[in-house]
Amino acid sequence: MVRGVGVRGSFSAARPAARPRAQGRRPALGAVLGAAVLATAGGGCRRTSEPGPGTIRLVEKFDPKKVEGSPSAKAQSIPRTEWRFDGAAPVARGATAAPAAPPGKPAPFAATRGWEAGPGISGLAIRDGLLVGHAKDDHAVLHVERISGLENPDQLQAIEIRMRVSAGANLHIVTRPTPTVDLPAEEALSRVLPGAITTPVIAGPDMQTYTVTPPAPVTGARIRHLLIRPTDAAGADFAIESVRLVFRREHLASVPSGLSWQGLRDVFHETLVTRTPERIRWVPWGEPREPAPHAPILRSKAWVRSATGTYCRKSVWACPAVISSARRMLNELNEVMNESNG
Repeated sequence: MVRGVGVRGSFSAARPAARPRAQGRRPALGAVLGAAVLATAGGGCRRTSEPGPGTIRLVEKFDPKKVEGSPSAKAQSIPRTEWRFDGAAPVARGATAAPAAPPGKPAPFAATRGWEAGPGISGLAIRDGLLVGHAKDDHAVLHVERISGLENPDQLQAIEIRMRVSAGANLHIVTRPTPTVDLPAEEALSRVLPGAITTPVIAGPDMQTYTVTPPAPVTGARIRHLLIRPTDAAGADFAIESVRLVFRREHLASVPSGLSWQGLRDVFHETLVTRTPERIRWVPWGEPREPAPHAPILRSKAWVRSATGTYCRKSVWACPAVISSARRMLNELNEVMNESNG
C-alpha cells in the first residue's frame, strides 16, 4: 500500500476570494493518497514575526531522515506482463505464452510465441532473440492475444516496447477487449483512425525503448488483444526485443518514498510520497522555540486549503477508508489552525 502527499505552503496578507475545487482522479491502487495543502495567514501572531507576507514550501523543508516506520521487509514483487523473444519459450501458460491449442493440434503461432503477422507483415520470425519482420505497406499490423490476466481491474500506466526500425516516423498501438478481432478490418480502420496510443520512432540500426502512455484510462480487463503498427513506412524492416504492459499498481510500487512529481487528473505537483506505515515529521513554520520546543509557531488567522484524491486498486471510489482518513487528517489540521487563531 502506497501513500503520497503533495504539500505547498504560503503566507499571505489576505485570503483569496475563492478556493479552487478539489482535484480528484480515478483510483488505481489501494492506497495512494495525494494532497496539496495551501496555508495562508494574515498579519499578527502570538509573537513578533517577520514583516510582510512570506512563502514556506513544505517540500523544501523535507528531510529524508525524518521518514519514520519504513517497513524492513521487502515488498512483494508484482509479476510483469511482458513478451520477450530471447531464451527458452515460456512453458507455463500465462500472459506471455502462446495460446493453447486444441488436443492433437499445434499451438497457433507457437514459432513466434503467440504473435501473428497481420495484413502487410511478411517474414515474421524469431531470430537471435528478436521478433523480426518486414512491413510491406505503411499500415502493417502485428497482433497478439492475451490469455491470462483478463480479470485484472488495474489501470494501464504505459506500454513499453524495445525495438528498432529501418524506416518510418511513428509507432501506433491499439487494444481490443472483444473475444476475436478482424485483422483486415483493423488494418482498414487504421487508415481512417490511427491508434490513439502512439509515439514518434527513431529509425536506424540501434535499439530504442519507447514508453507510451494511453491518452484515456484502460484497464487490464479490456486488453485482450494488442495490435501494433511498428512503423508507418512501406518497405521497412523491424526487430522487437520486448513488449511490456506496465500497470498502475506495478508503477506505483516502483516510486520511492520521498520527494517526487505526481499528479491527479493531469494536475501535477511536487509530492511527498510515503508507504504505509511510514510517517514524515517536519516543522513547516520554523524551528521549534521556547516555551513549547516541540510545537511549531503558527501565525494568526491561519487556514488550510486542500485537494485530495485516491488511487484504489479495485474500482473508482472503492477506498472509503482512505478518503475518510484524509478528511479526518485535514479536519484535525484545521482544528489546530483554529486554536492558533484564538
